[in-house]
Amino acid sequence: MVYTLNFNKNGKWLYMELTEKEEEEVQEEHMKFSMKVMADCIKDARVLCDDEEIDENKMAVALFNSRCPSVYGFMQNRLMDKVKKVSPESFFDMNIYLMVKEKMKE
Repeated sequence: MVYTLNFNKNGKWLYMELTEKEEEEVQEEHMKFSMKVMADCIKDARVLCDDEEIDENKMAVALFNSRCPSVYGFMQNRLMDKVKKVSPESFFDMNIYLMVKEKMKE
């Protein structure tokens, strides 16, 4: 799946997307983060579910769903980081890049 972002830089609308490699890196980061969050949720569910009426697994899943952001959020954060760096290689339309470069000289 391609993650993209349109953004306004110096009055010009630009387009940014993550490469396949970047997407894979973000997915790996998200997986590691999610595993840690789930481990914490399981520990917390055990503490919270002393009563046998409450299912620890359901509690852990509920905690996880409320604590762990989606991979989409991670992708958007990576895109925002990329936008902040704004380099020529990041632009897909070099004409837009050249216009921005000229505007920045002024």
